[in-house]
Amino acid sequence: MAALTAPQQTALATVATIAVLAAGLLALKRMRRVRQLGSLPISSSDVCYAPPAGGTNTLTWTKHSLIINGTPLVILAAEFHPWRIPDRKRWEAVLKLYKSIGFNAIRIYFHWGFHSPNEGVYHWDGNRDIDYLLTLCEELDLFVIAAPGPYICSETQAGGLPSWLVAKKDVRIRHSNFDFDKPYDMQYSLYCREWMQAILPIIAAHQITQKPNGCVILLQIENENFETLIGIPIGSSDDMRFLARTARECGIDAGSWIARDEKHKECGKATFGLDLYAYDKYVVFAPTSDPSNLAVNADTHRDHSKWTDWEPKIVESAMDQMERKVRGFGGCAATGPMFIAELQGGWFNHYELGCSYDTIYDFYGEDYTRLVYDSSFAQGVTMISYYMGYGGTNWGTLGDPDVYTSYDYSACIREFMYLSGRGRKLRLGLAFTRSFNLLTRTDRIPPKAQTIKTTKYTVTLIKRPAVKLKGTLEYKSDTSGVHLLFSTAPIHLRTHILVEGRRTQVWIVQNDSKAGGELAFQGEVWVTRGRGELGASVNVVKEASASIISFKGAYGWCGFHHRPSELLILALPEEELYKLSPTFEEGFWADKGRIGDMIRACGSDPVSVSWGSYFAQHDIKRGTFEVEWQEGEDCVFALHPLAGFPGLEFKERHSTDAPLSTLQNHSMGQFHSWSARSVDFDSYSWIPLAMSTKKATVPALDTIDLGYTSGHVLYKISVPATEYMPVEARNLVLSLDTRHRCIIYLNKEYVVGGHTSYALQLFSHGAKQGPDPFQDLQRYIIPHEKLRRSGVNTLYILVESWGLNRQAFALNDVRNGRGIRHLKVESEPVGGTYAGFLFNRRVKFGLEVTGVDARELHQPFNHCGLPDEEFGVGYLPLIGSEIVPASGAHDGVAVLTLRPEKQPRWFQGAIKLSLPHGVRVPLRLHLSGPATAHVWIQNTYLAKYYGNGDCVQKDFIIPETYLAEKELSVKVLVYDGRRLQSGEVADWVGLSVKGWNIENGEGQAKWSGNLWDGETGSGVLFATTQESWR
Repeated sequence: MAALTAPQQTALATVATIAVLAAGLLALKRMRRVRQLGSLPISSSDVCYAPPAGGTNTLTWTKHSLIINGTPLVILAAEFHPWRIPDRKRWEAVLKLYKSIGFNAIRIYFHWGFHSPNEGVYHWDGNRDIDYLLTLCEELDLFVIAAPGPYICSETQAGGLPSWLVAKKDVRIRHSNFDFDKPYDMQYSLYCREWMQAILPIIAAHQITQKPNGCVILLQIENENFETLIGIPIGSSDDMRFLARTARECGIDAGSWIARDEKHKECGKATFGLDLYAYDKYVVFAPTSDPSNLAVNADTHRDHSKWTDWEPKIVESAMDQMERKVRGFGGCAATGPMFIAELQGGWFNHYELGCSYDTIYDFYGEDYTRLVYDSSFAQGVTMISYYMGYGGTNWGTLGDPDVYTSYDYSACIREFMYLSGRGRKLRLGLAFTRSFNLLTRTDRIPPKAQTIKTTKYTVTLIKRPAVKLKGTLEYKSDTSGVHLLFSTAPIHLRTHILVEGRRTQVWIVQNDSKAGGELAFQGEVWVTRGRGELGASVNVVKEASASIISFKGAYGWCGFHHRPSELLILALPEEELYKLSPTFEEGFWADKGRIGDMIRACGSDPVSVSWGSYFAQHDIKRGTFEVEWQEGEDCVFALHPLAGFPGLEFKERHSTDAPLSTLQNHSMGQFHSWSARSVDFDSYSWIPLAMSTKKATVPALDTIDLGYTSGHVLYKISVPATEYMPVEARNLVLSLDTRHRCIIYLNKEYVVGGHTSYALQLFSHGAKQGPDPFQDLQRYIIPHEKLRRSGVNTLYILVESWGLNRQAFALNDVRNGRGIRHLKVESEPVGGTYAGFLFNRRVKFGLEVTGVDARELHQPFNHCGLPDEEFGVGYLPLIGSEIVPASGAHDGVAVLTLRPEKQPRWFQGAIKLSLPHGVRVPLRLHLSGPATAHVWIQNTYLAKYYGNGDCVQKDFIIPETYLAEKELSVKVLVYDGRRLQSGEVADWVGLSVKGWNIENGEGQAKWSGNLWDGETGSGVLFATTQESWR
């Protein structure tokens, strides 16, 4: 054999190397796969759902839908976070808005850390009262999908895990050893069992299988426990085995599942699976959260003026063939209903961006939520839960670094409880699904099914040129014998009324300049009656055995005889369809009395359909009809299915003392009785803090060790003058690496400066998620003129954390450092430059730390971390010269300006509300100015404001239930004082109380709920009057 040439030898070596690496990677993958499958002796059959003997209700399912007491149900849910609503009295109002949209269920992530500030301690009071919440859901006839984690993600600190658990450094949180490596940790599972044993008995008592009117139908175990990520096995079947068995041991007999990504194929197979297969579906990312942001800091992502519209092809590629793909996974994915546990209902926003939630709302548009719903429904999905329905508020320190105070989410219901156009369009889609319920449990029509071959038809779409179509049109008929071939007019809802004792169908359609068309029925149809401007006519096409119904007007109703029954059509224009509010009740909630008989008689019909007002809801059990009116709305129409023809009634609005429009410049409140006190750093209890023996620049204990996970932590550096002035005068050089914001004070007399370390990218300084391994040393030179010539100079470093990272997916970032991560103190010659570090000398210093151990707080998220937050002494009344300008009215708005002086300062006072009687006016606290402010209203930590631009939010919701008080107590922490890039000194903050002045333009701007900028278009104060009658 001839000797190989050098190039051949190189090629052979390359091939051999690649082969060895490939074999090694394959072996590693197989090893990790074996580890992923686990070894705990718990099988699927040990924990699978089995209907309990003697249960109060039956729960089963087919591939089409969930079945309760023999009735197939479409589950239409949205996420609800009670812990993001600090005033639990508002829970009912929010849940009523969910019902008004058409949701018949909610999913709840229960937050372990919210209930458990310390190991072995659990609180169920106030807005942590789960039993109260589940009872409320039963009263409102809402099913509940319970998701107690233990991990919930949800852009909250540590993904919902308690900080006391994170502080146990010997425990692998979520089994993570390091990023993308999750060997099973039994110790972590045992702590999770402690949580499950505390919460699951409360949930179990409300299961429909255990309580006649129970609300809990399903339990989600864990969250985002991916089996694989980019092909790498990372999940843990042992984790799921252990949690599933724990759930059964705690009395859970409802069906259970784990929310997985659509790509995971091991569901329900021999390895280990649960009862149902569910997956998340997020289709279009906001530009600020585009996955490319994890690697590249793109200006187009941050600058919303450079955003472009999202491409419809993204939705098409994400949704098409979804049913085939999921069914192909086998196991319960093939035999159970199609179930999306989180369907995208908006998106969240980050720090240090110029865009707001209003910008994100406009990016998606008001059609997006309806679009993804229709696409899911078309793919056979009959169980859906939107994330979110109402986002709420990251009050206090609830949020992780991904999100700031508002969690509006650009959702269907905006943060100030305004039902947006997005929610109103979705409501029409849900109304169609619930009223035409037979559509959700039909199989695909076989290829040889009966069809009707048609001749040519002309369809005109929104004033475009005519398009002629040929084709074969399959049809389906409903139980009343109506045979619809096709329709180019949007059909939104079906109900019935009694006509001469016969139950007669009513369809609500749209036929105006925005949308309209014709309806084609099989056979002969003729007009029997009509009213209004609709002007219906029929064109019979004999060769197709079809009748085409056309309309001339946009508003009115008509009747058609269609053997063997009559069909009534009610046409409403778009403006009224936005206000169309059907009230549905599931038969499950019907009792054995008269009201129960009425609900059962309605079947899939709504118990009433109303339009004409901003909000209307019929509470059939209480016998009340609740209405909210906006300016210009005079009467509400209601259609009652069980009433005789025409089944329509209307109620006129009671007149108000003054038109709502006069409130536009109404002063909502006045500030009074304000006083202040300076933060006295020396009054705090300080803990000596040594530097690490391994790394001389790293403190030996971090904030997690100390329990300082609630906002701020304060450090004190003491430097003897002899350290930097042994012979000649020298400057002091401080090098700091902190997370996330810091302000530096010298001797309580001088603000040295401050900075923020925060990034959207992985491996970057202050990464909001993922690895944050590198130092971000910021160098501060303190001139010798500012230093004391003798004694001790003291530096106070106030550091604010934006929360613990949430350990998402396969990342191991929950213990990323907070507070001071690296610290150096040096001296340099006067007049030295940055290159003069060669002549710098290390300086000996003393380091101390203080803060609040969140583990000792009753509510760990309602504290800013400064030890004197709750001190009530030492306040002195503000005098006129300290209020700039003086408290008063400016354009109808009361304004108060506060100054922090040279160190942080506490202010407290009151806002006397001036709200008109009988009018609902949600309020906001508007902050302005260059300083930093943290605000408490009624002892609730509601606002974190950063005047330097670290956060775009300037308007903060005042919870509506607080407005029942005539006067609100307010406390404000104001600090900063550093000179900003603009040259302005951050030394004041302004407060004002305002209503929500929202856009009132055309199209999407009419119903967006976006704040009006006061310049473009027009705006209106969101205000309503409320009425209720029996």
